[in-house]
Amino acid sequence: MSYSTPTYITTANEVPSYYKRLSICIKPNGFSFSRMTVQGTLLTYADVEMDFSLSMSELTRVLKEFFAESHISPFDFEDMRLVIPADYVVWIPKDLFVAEQERTYLESTFDLPEGVACFSTLVKEADAYCVFAANSNVVTAFRIVLPGIELACQHSVLCPSALNASGASPVMILYQRDGRCDFVVCRNNELLLSNSYPIKNDEERLFRVLEIMKNLPVESDDLTLMLCGDVNRSVYSSLKGFVPHISLFGGRPIRFINPEFRQLQTYQHVLVLS
Repeated sequence: MSYSTPTYITTANEVPSYYKRLSICIKPNGFSFSRMTVQGTLLTYADVEMDFSLSMSELTRVLKEFFAESHISPFDFEDMRLVIPADYVVWIPKDLFVAEQERTYLESTFDLPEGVACFSTLVKEADAYCVFAANSNVVTAFRIVLPGIELACQHSVLCPSALNASGASPVMILYQRDGRCDFVVCRNNELLLSNSYPIKNDEERLFRVLEIMKNLPVESDDLTLMLCGDVNRSVYSSLKGFVPHISLFGGRPIRFINPEFRQLQTYQHVLVLS
C-alpha cells in the first residue's frame, strides 16, 4: 500500500451528498481531510501519510486508490476545498487584480523555485485576491482525482476569521507549521498584515511577534493573539508573558456525533475544520 492512515475517525451516520463538504489540507508528509455537513457537523477526520515526491501520474494513481477505498467521490459533496500551506503569498486588491497574472504578481516579490504553479482565490471579506504558489504536481493530481475542487492557502482561510474577530482592538492569528509561522493581523475589519516567516525556535517566534507589533504599531495590551497549528505548551508559554490576551484558536465551532472526535485538538487542525 502506498499510503497509511495513522488517524481515521468517522461516523456511520450519513447525509445526502448535497449537504456535505470535503476539506483537504496538505502537510509535509501527506494530507489531512474532513467530511462535514454544511451545518457544521463533523462526519470524518483523517490523517493520511503519502509520498508527494512521486511523479504526477503515480501520485494521481495513489490518490485515486485512496479515495476509492475510502468511498469518497467528488459527486458526494456540495463543495470541496484543497488548502495549501504556501510559502509564497501576495495580496492584490480586487479592483486591481488581472486574471492569469498570478505568476507576475508573485515573481515581483519572490524568486519562485522550480515545480511550482501560481493560483489565486478571492477573499470577499478582504475585497482582495490572495495569490499563492504551490507544488504543480500535487495540485494537478488532486484536480484530476477530485474535479471541481477549489484551491485556497492558509492566509485566505485565516484572514476572514481575523477580520470577523477584529474591532477597535487588533487581532493577530499565528499559525505554526513545520519551520515557519504564518501571521494574519487585522483591526477595524481591515487587513493590516498577512505574511509567513521561517521560525526555528521560541525566541525567533517571540522576536517576530514583537517586531510585527512594533512596526504596525500595536500595543501588547490592546492585541488579542490567537494561536493555532503545531502549538504546544512551550509555544504558548514563550508568548504568554508578552501578550496578555492570548488564546488557542479552533476556528468555527463544530458539532459531532461520534465521541471519538473529542480527542481532536481543533486548534491544531483549523485549516481543515474551518
